[in-house]
Amino acid sequence: MRQRRFRRAGAVLAAIIGSTLLLPTTGVVAQDPAPVERLRMATVGDESTLNPYTYVTGFPGWNLLMLQYDSLMQIDVTGVPQPWLASGVSVSEDGATYTVDLTPGVTFNDGEPLTADDVVFTVEYFQANTQSRFTRALRSVTAVEAPTDTQVVFTLAGPNPSFPLRTLADVPIIPRHIWESVETPAEHVFESATNVGSGPY
Repeated sequence: MRQRRFRRAGAVLAAIIGSTLLLPTTGVVAQDPAPVERLRMATVGDESTLNPYTYVTGFPGWNLLMLQYDSLMQIDVTGVPQPWLASGVSVSEDGATYTVDLTPGVTFNDGEPLTADDVVFTVEYFQANTQSRFTRALRSVTAVEAPTDTQVVFTLAGPNPSFPLRTLADVPIIPRHIWESVETPAEHVFESATNVGSGPY
């Protein structure tokens, strides 16, 4: 599953790059870039941490963080959130309830399954440990529950049309089996074996 996610991430990046290139003689936008098997990225300095509580803001901090942790949605080349960990997202008529169906079979890098329980845990963890900027993105969430292993229901204080962009496409999903024992996240230093996400990095 990790390899599949890596190929997906590479294909998305290739599409972003490819869609911005113009053919030199015709001015036609390049289409259908070749699949990317390996993507190598360089940074100008060492990124000290990939902890959502202590990562270095600005470039490349957030970019690297989101290669370590997936979000429920990802923003496409037109700036529109699209399902990522989610297979689908629906909103109630009053705009205050979002139902997210997860893609089945997704695992964290250590092989543990990523389930709706991890999503619920992520929301409640960021709400309880407010030192992370991701707490702000979850401010409108008044309740979150997992009816099944692959479905999460978010109840908001009121209609929030920016919720898919500012929350679902931004908040990194953290694994409960790693983070539930972390009591001081802003001070915690992960060893390589416990620095676990579901992203390609």
